[in-house]
Amino acid sequence: MKYEMDRLLKDVYQQEVKPESILNQKTLRRMQTEEQNDMKKFWTCKKIAVAAVLSCLVVTQGVGAAYAAINHTSILSLFSGETKEIRDQAEKLRETDVEQTPGSNTEQSAYADFSVREALCDKNRVYVEAVAKPASDKYLLVPAECWSERNTFYASELKIAGEDTGKETIAQYAKRMNKTCVEVGMWIRADDVASQSMDYQTEADGTLVYNISFENNAKMQKLDYSCDTVVYTPDQEERELKDSISFTLKDQSGKAETLSYLPEKKQTIKGTRLVLDGIDFEKSALNMNCTVKYHTTDPKAQTWDKWIKTKDSDVCFYLLDGDGNEIASEGGYGDDSMGKDGALTEHDQYRTAELPDTLTFLVRNCMTKEVLGTVTVKRQ
Repeated sequence: MKYEMDRLLKDVYQQEVKPESILNQKTLRRMQTEEQNDMKKFWTCKKIAVAAVLSCLVVTQGVGAAYAAINHTSILSLFSGETKEIRDQAEKLRETDVEQTPGSNTEQSAYADFSVREALCDKNRVYVEAVAKPASDKYLLVPAECWSERNTFYASELKIAGEDTGKETIAQYAKRMNKTCVEVGMWIRADDVASQSMDYQTEADGTLVYNISFENNAKMQKLDYSCDTVVYTPDQEERELKDSISFTLKDQSGKAETLSYLPEKKQTIKGTRLVLDGIDFEKSALNMNCTVKYHTTDPKAQTWDKWIKTKDSDVCFYLLDGDGNEIASEGGYGDDSMGKDGALTEHDQYRTAELPDTLTFLVRNCMTKEVLGTVTVKRQ
């Protein structure tokens, strides 16, 4: 994400999309703006803002950072900054002939044609490259995520290949190029897609490219999804032309490996009433799901609704490398429930890597930025 994604994901709020909440983009943008102004931290039960594009709010580190290249020609550019092993794995998993059933809304296609161009997935995460191609060169496709700011956002936010737009706003650029701005949006929908992160850029021919990623919760070899699309007619912004693309992906990444770590000594983390119980890593071809298991000893916070109001609910765990630096996370969230005896869970996702026998996590209050110390865990 554009503002140090991992820290913002955890330290400000988790910027994620719940597909059912995007049925009306206008409402969503209002929610998005309100929550940005409040700068609140949202746990899973409080997440309502859009998983944003670079121009608006936040994008996941692994997607946003690697996607910064101006000339995007393949979903593989998301992995350009990764190790050779990760790049090779991504190339093996890449699908360029995605099985799909296109939409049929002819009114929508009069403005833009949508399709899923590429995709890849492993046991832990799915990446989709969906595109909107303008029906005419007189149209400038503007993502719904930044439509309301088109008069103030620089056109450079659209990352138009081959264009140096300087300090022109999106509206100014469209006027100079004698184009009409057309607001469009797309997102992935499925029962097991709880949230998604997205980024976009514009190719030289005006094609708007969305890169969308989300956690693979289905864990099936064959994965069925829908890509919902919408166009808002230029002269009637409240008129939504909706459609959907059905597509199928194949997980060819093989089996995932699970590694378990336990703390050297179970003790209350300084400045909190939290005790770390253990950490599990589920390693797949490209990503590692990290599950941090801990519990609260606070006798007054033994139910979720009471615990979420405590200062301890702002505490997060950050994986460190051998030099003591934080390792960038592709995203993180906490379960919106509490188990027996105050049990709690935090989830993070990292690029797949070889893990040493001993790991260290930084413990920090993500709201006050207060560092509470570190915890060390050993592989079992």
